[in-house]
Amino acid sequence: MSWLTRPVLARAIRLPTPLRSSLRPIPHFSHPQTVSPIGIAGQSHRAFSAARTAFSPPLSTSSNGNPAMAVAHHTPADPGAIGIPTDTWQLDPEAAYHAYANIPFIFEVVQGLLVVVHNNGVPWWATFIVGAVALRTTIAPIAIYQQQAIGRQLKLQPVVKLLGDSLKYTLRETGRHKGWGYDRYKRELSKEFSNRVVQMYMRNNCSPLFRMVLPFVQIPIFAAVSFTIRRMCGQPLPWFDTVDHLPPVAGLATEGVLWFTDLLVPDPTFILPIVLGVTHLVNIQLNLSLRSQGVPLPKYYPYLINGFRGLAVLMTYVATQIPAALCLYWTTSALFSTGLNFAFRSVRIRRLFRIYTPDKSVAFPRKPSPV
Repeated sequence: MSWLTRPVLARAIRLPTPLRSSLRPIPHFSHPQTVSPIGIAGQSHRAFSAARTAFSPPLSTSSNGNPAMAVAHHTPADPGAIGIPTDTWQLDPEAAYHAYANIPFIFEVVQGLLVVVHNNGVPWWATFIVGAVALRTTIAPIAIYQQQAIGRQLKLQPVVKLLGDSLKYTLRETGRHKGWGYDRYKRELSKEFSNRVVQMYMRNNCSPLFRMVLPFVQIPIFAAVSFTIRRMCGQPLPWFDTVDHLPPVAGLATEGVLWFTDLLVPDPTFILPIVLGVTHLVNIQLNLSLRSQGVPLPKYYPYLINGFRGLAVLMTYVATQIPAALCLYWTTSALFSTGLNFAFRSVRIRRLFRIYTPDKSVAFPRKPSPV
């Protein structure tokens, strides 16, 4: 057995005819076995899957030379409840997970980690919350480093303002001697100021590109976990799975909490989607506080913010159509971001992580000397 998928009760799934004909049932073990993430307790993965023991006959081999998957004797109580015909062969869910898809390895890793948490006695609803918090905590150092870079930018703002005023004076005199028009003066000033500021930020290790580090790390992880949970709920991935139905992981239909006891269906009250949408809007508004701190923002920033607001509304609608398990993960992740944004506004937290906080009482000089 693969340690990356949880051995649960066999689910009904239809096999292709060549593979179905090559399968042979194996008898039950003569004594109770303990299932662990690496297979049967006391046996390694390699020994359980390939070795011939007294408890299992040799596995048959399919046409492509791979060992065929073992078939359990028992049948589920209600195979039709998951939309699969009852006259099908029964597979271990891990076999069903690997038999029909060429899924990326990261999906198996994510599901394996979630299964490990659940196997330690944590219900599924709490497993998704713990998983979301753990993943966001893992990448929290990147968010802290990003805030430190922004703090260094804030610390340089008095120098940036002096530089801008000095360049205005210097280029005004230069343009007067060379006969520049106002448009030429503005172009030269913008070009020279941008080059000087970028060089200053690079020397002080606070390039504006650092703002993009967290999204580039967070978005792939968020997508991988979302696709994995979607697949665990029995919804195939259109680019990887080759079947129309997948058996959901056992327990998701009953291990919910509060008003969403069934994690396989959307939230019937729309409470989770609404909380998700409001949380995203709050996060966007908190990020707008960068403007009041004096950090220079690109010209397209207002359009970017409006795009994020529209995306928050769209995600609210999408959350009403997805399983409650996935919506719970999204909401937990968004709430974690909100808590982190509020924490970064605390003076004590900023001092703890050595994030620079500007002193608003400091006045800027109005008449710098030319450079």
